[in-house]
Formats: sequence, structure tokens, C-alpha cells
Amino acid sequence: MSRSSARRPFDPRDDLFLESFFHQGSLEFRPGLVHRLASLARTVPLVVDVALDRAAVLTPLAPIASALTVTFGVSDAGLLDALTGTMPPIGRLPIGLPASMDAVRAVESDAGLPPEACLYPVGAGLSLPTEDG
Repeated sequence: MSRSSARRPFDPRDDLFLESFFHQGSLEFRPGLVHRLASLARTVPLVVDVALDRAAVLTPLAPIASALTVTFGVSDAGLLDALTGTMPPIGRLPIGLPASMDAVRAVESDAGLPPEACLYPVGAGLSLPTEDG
């Protein structure tokens, strides 16, 4: 099995004071990364974890990944424990993840995405049964 950690998409900028400290721009992954992951997925099962600090468009990754996770500040050891079953992998999204950049552009900047515009809406997630019940 191959594991790839996809960094959240953003457009690096440093034009203004403090701008380099925040991620902004497109929420889509670059086509080259998606192509490389798709090539890899054709040869081995592909587990993709996307480390998020803001929303991302996961639509091109969902069909090629054997397993797709998103994390918010988790350590590599914590992620490995969850993926291998050492600890129960549970979690719910605190934000909706858009289906496309067009869906993002269609709403006001301070409005949340409606569920129909999301690939994964707020609250989507995972709760697997444990050995204890």
C-alpha cells in the first residue's frame, strides 16, 4: 500500500504584510498532483490524507483513492494509529468541503456552502465500531 499526504491547495502570496502567513486562493489541487496520484492508484491501493487548515475541493481525489481522509493538525503517529486500527478512526467535518470552485464562487464570501454544493457537507465523517461495541 502506498500513502500520500496531499498538502492543502493554496496560492502562495507575499505581496502584503502578513499575507504569507495565511493560505488563500484556489481550493483545487493542481492537475499535475491529481495525475500523479491517479497513476499511482492504478498500480497500488492509494490512501490519501489531506491536511486541511481550510476547505479543499476533493472531487478529483475521491474516485482514485482507496481511502480518503482529511485531518486538521493531527500528527503522523496519530494518523497511523487511526489508519491501522490502534485507535478508533472517528471524526466529523466541522466545515463543508465544496464539490467545485464554481460552487464556492456561487455563494457570498461570508455565507456557508449549502449542502447541495458540497462533496462532503458539515458533519460528514466516520464512526467505526470498536471491539468494545
